[in-house]
Amino acid sequence: TLRAVVSGLNAENAWLLVRDSNTGDFCARFARQHEGTNDLFELLIGAGSPLIGLLTREAQVIKVDLLETFPEARGLQVKEKDTLSTQRVNLLCPMVSRGILVGILALGKKKTGMDYITEEIDALLTMASGAALALDNAAVMDNLRDQQRRTEELLAQVVHAQEQEREW
Repeated sequence: TLRAVVSGLNAENAWLLVRDSNTGDFCARFARQHEGTNDLFELLIGAGSPLIGLLTREAQVIKVDLLETFPEARGLQVKEKDTLSTQRVNLLCPMVSRGILVGILALGKKKTGMDYITEEIDALLTMASGAALALDNAAVMDNLRDQQRRTEELLAQVVHAQEQEREW
């Protein structure tokens, strides 16, 4: 859970962003703050943001203060940059499954002011990979349930049509 991430890494805050099926935007579905920090604001990364391609391509944790080293970051909207800065987002961790970005774990700065160490970043990426697989599996299960429901509806329509035909 985000609570474990926040307390285990001593982060000020964390967000789990998941793709909105209607808009394609990555919206914060869950947010967690460390005790004693200010209220969290909404965090959103738009479907057209170059961050989406960057996180998918790199499939690595990206430090927000190093975003400018990537060519894609030049296309970031001012609003996105301001939001990341205002929220004090320090790391963006992609959640990639089967080559598709299914979520983003955004982490604030550490309460101590220190940088995250390599072992923490590796653990974060490992956890994000497992969570991405779980999110992807949940989406596949939802699709299968929808297909099963549609199949049952069509079968019921066929049976009903056959019964009506026999009555004639």
